[in-house]
Amino acid sequence: MKPGVGKLFLSICANPKANVLHKTKGIVFRFTKYGETSIIVNIFTEVFGLQSYIVNGVRSNSKRSKIALFQPLTLLDLVVYYKENANILRIKEVKCYHPYQSIALVVHKSAIAMFINEVLNKAVKEQSHAQEIHDFISCSLLALDTQFHSENFHLIFCWA
Repeated sequence: MKPGVGKLFLSICANPKANVLHKTKGIVFRFTKYGETSIIVNIFTEVFGLQSYIVNGVRSNSKRSKIALFQPLTLLDLVVYYKENANILRIKEVKCYHPYQSIALVVHKSAIAMFINEVLNKAVKEQSHAQEIHDFISCSLLALDTQFHSENFHLIFCWA
């Protein structure tokens, strides 16, 4: 064990208001530009439900910019700092756990995905049953991505 790690752990346990790291999966609902290079992104996580995160430097012109990770309905693996009663949180690590194969390329699937995103933005507000809601949305998006005939997918999604 590294020197000082035990002290850090004890200080976090002694201070319940400290930020605690959690690993979770999430679905991006929307983002808003903030300042010159930052965004505030709303992500529905399987652990905490709908949360707002600030991501600094993501809109810069550098090669390391990761704005594509925060496009609506992107499926993410996250390591986040969580603090109870905080309005805006921070993300430590982010990566896409399923890059879509056909949603971005097939026009009618893109239109269905945009419709589903609008429905989710208006309908999903609760923090309870986050695991079940997250699983339903992510499985539905994966099904949309892999299905060949998806003309009535949005109707089935809203009916379920």
